[in-house]
Amino acid sequence: MIEIGDSEVVAYLWPEAVRKLILPHLLHPCCHFDCPCSDKSHQKYLEHVWNSESSKAKNSPAQGEKVVSHKTKFITSRNSVLHRIAWPNTRRTSTLSSITQWHCGKCPYGSISLPHDQTTLNKKSRIDRAPASLLQPPITCKLSLLNDDILGDLAFLLPSESIISLSIAYPRFREVVATLHVLLRQELRCFFLRTPLNESILGIGVHLDTGARALSSDFDWLSMEAFDDFNVRNSIEKRPFSYFLPFAFSRPHFGRAHKEIWKRLTEIESGLRAAEVAISRKTKRPSNRRLLPPLKAHHVIDVVYRMMNNIVVSLMKSCEDTILPAGAHSSKVPTLMHASERAVVSYCHLFHLLMRLCATTPAILQDANYKVRRFIDMPETRVKASTPDMGELIVLITLVLVLPIKNQQPITWENLCGKFLAEAITRNVRWVLLESPELEIMESGASDYRLNKTFANSRTSLRLIMFQMTFLRSFIHTYSAGITRLDENYGFPDKELPEQMVSEIKAIYQVDTWPKFFQRIEYARGGMFNKSSFTQMLRDTVKMSAERKYHIPLTHPGRLEELHGKRVMLEKAAG
Repeated sequence: MIEIGDSEVVAYLWPEAVRKLILPHLLHPCCHFDCPCSDKSHQKYLEHVWNSESSKAKNSPAQGEKVVSHKTKFITSRNSVLHRIAWPNTRRTSTLSSITQWHCGKCPYGSISLPHDQTTLNKKSRIDRAPASLLQPPITCKLSLLNDDILGDLAFLLPSESIISLSIAYPRFREVVATLHVLLRQELRCFFLRTPLNESILGIGVHLDTGARALSSDFDWLSMEAFDDFNVRNSIEKRPFSYFLPFAFSRPHFGRAHKEIWKRLTEIESGLRAAEVAISRKTKRPSNRRLLPPLKAHHVIDVVYRMMNNIVVSLMKSCEDTILPAGAHSSKVPTLMHASERAVVSYCHLFHLLMRLCATTPAILQDANYKVRRFIDMPETRVKASTPDMGELIVLITLVLVLPIKNQQPITWENLCGKFLAEAITRNVRWVLLESPELEIMESGASDYRLNKTFANSRTSLRLIMFQMTFLRSFIHTYSAGITRLDENYGFPDKELPEQMVSEIKAIYQVDTWPKFFQRIEYARGGMFNKSSFTQMLRDTVKMSAERKYHIPLTHPGRLEELHGKRVMLEKAAG
């Protein structure tokens, strides 16, 4: 770990790493993410290799004016040369440059006897020359003379490392920093121009995958100025994006960004619509999505619903990669906690934006209520043509449960859970039959084979429902009291949420039966099913899928007879 007080920074590098660097530009404490010296644990290992090698170090010509020393050692075990490169710590030099402008009028600090740079004195001189007042703590803490406003102003002038250090040393300063959310606000800067939240309109770059018609983002904070004037079109990790979406963050920022938010949502919605039209023309199939411009301006809010749903889907894919059999874990796979935290932060900022827009445009919430009530009351609206994506419906349900409309009968999860589940299972029939086509052969009564095979072939879609339900429950529990907490946290989630999400995710992957699934999604009526009644429900979903043309049913007598024989054989093997 590089500290401000360290006079030099040292990196140990193999020849191939040295060749990749453009010294000394990339070689500094705040290394570019591609820089090999940024891996602290690897640097500790290389330092151990260097110190363990008995061969003598050789001096090499310094590459660049800022390099203090460049030495090499031949490492016998690797049959290769290891480089040790040292350069000035830029944090220390910049700090020293700032403090040398100040001299104390009440003590020798800043004079020859007590210089700003104490490393110019030997240890004995430092003790001998320092006045007694600096060698013992004061009777009263001078910081207590400063009021909270001054401490707050001071905090905003300090780098994050200094804020953390002073917070540890001085509890009152820590309380001021926490109250003003200083560290959060310090991080809210454009990654390209470094402009803070109060001096810019801040948001994210949004990528549109025209093939999948999916929206994604690395959620690196970007200013509108960087996007518009400097044409920034790549994230920190060099992933491209084509659109900009401002976030709410705080009331003042939302006030400044309000018009731009609607403008940018309209641009993204137009791009999505164009992609849908292109795919529909290419496949010569009608799309379930709207292909014409929205009837009302606020209908472009669908973009936010889509992005929120995509975050949940992406989190589940990350978890599929992370929760691997023992011994299969790769160091390149993000940890479950990292994936969870990233998803919760992203989802929370979009949810905050959605709630802020609902406050200024009540028609958004009214439309969401109308769609959810229609889904409950009118079976014909549950089809794909009316409800294209069940995940986006969950986002709408979350919104209406968090922000119930006054003077209306409240919508509850109990009212719609059974209807939601029946439609979700019906839409998944196509994929179940793809894996087990013999399930198109109908039996009578209870069937363990149908129950077990349908569950096994639906595992991914059922997990996705459980993921979506986890977000729904977490956000209702945390934010049903209103938007105040999100405003106070600048759209960031409560710190407990990512940890809770990890526990929930682990529990999801333990679900291996229908009763456990019903329990996870809080489907109270699920406990009332017996094997016979639930088997009948699954048979009904196969018929309903065929009626709604979600799949094409088999009608050829020869093929049906073949599947019947296969079904009998498989049931015997399973039983």
